[in-house]
Amino acid sequence: MKTSTFALFAGIAYLGAGLLGLVPALLTPPPPDAPPTSFGLLYGYLLGLFPVNIAHTAVHLLIGAWGIAAWRGLSSPVSFARGTALLYGALAVMGMIPPLNTVFGWIPIHGNDIWLHGATAAVAAYFGWRNEIVHAERRGVRMDRRHGMEPVMRERRSGFPDRRLAHARMMAGVFFHQGAAALLHAAGFTPRAPYSFAATQPWGVPLVWSLAFWGGVWGVVLAAAVRGLDRFAVVGASLLFGAILPTLVAWFVVAPLKGQPMAAGFVPAAMMIGPIVNAAWGLGTGLGLAWFGHGAERLSGRGERRHGATDRRGPREPVVGERRHAIADRRLAAG
Repeated sequence: MKTSTFALFAGIAYLGAGLLGLVPALLTPPPPDAPPTSFGLLYGYLLGLFPVNIAHTAVHLLIGAWGIAAWRGLSSPVSFARGTALLYGALAVMGMIPPLNTVFGWIPIHGNDIWLHGATAAVAAYFGWRNEIVHAERRGVRMDRRHGMEPVMRERRSGFPDRRLAHARMMAGVFFHQGAAALLHAAGFTPRAPYSFAATQPWGVPLVWSLAFWGGVWGVVLAAAVRGLDRFAVVGASLLFGAILPTLVAWFVVAPLKGQPMAAGFVPAAMMIGPIVNAAWGLGTGLGLAWFGHGAERLSGRGERRHGATDRRGPREPVVGERRHAIADRRLAAG
């Protein structure tokens, strides 16, 4: 199955789920022990199985419209598959965590939604990151050997954007992450001052440099996850990636290692700080990847065109060898 065909099927499925969620007769009332949400409109269990509300239904409609647009060629099918995998993979994990299974009271994602979102993420990841058949692979062995070699000029040109990408990933942690922290601190939401040089445990590295380093590490993971997406999808996926994955690791891995309460003690006001500042980091990193990454592709494209001209000419033997072979051919003809 092609990725575009998957986009069509997924788009129809989620568009249908969104339309069904607008029909009150198909919604059963939530049980008394169901987590409450801020949006009570059309809150219930679709077909008695899947918890939804008006916000959840709106997400279904948007995903369905995106899938059909990707099938029609208005968006990249690969971008749709990868974006859907990242989104629903994160929602499946959040659905298993009680404080997060309503996305801070906005969208119910618990119960049967967990396995549905997990299955969607797995299938979308397969179509988004599988090895597509490249036409060049069907060529002869001699052509394949020539394609395995890249011009030195292309390698040098691609190296400059790669170095700029590394700088962008680190600077996003300093400017965007700490910039959002500065706004929250100025608004009185957090007592922690931004751009702090306080020593961190266990090696006493200044906090701002620790953030820059780990921002670069997370940036490598993010760049691998969004590779192949178009410019706008990179920014959106990076924002979601930053808001969810680094936050979960900080809550449930880093905090216990430092002797701190998990998930900021499950206090909603304190829990909101992490997703906001990490989403700002993701936004900054995504902008850097979209800008410098596309620049690298444009530069490497020139090398590919030059390399293609070399392939059309085909491999040539040294002139001296050609002359020797020609002399040998004439002697054979004379004999």
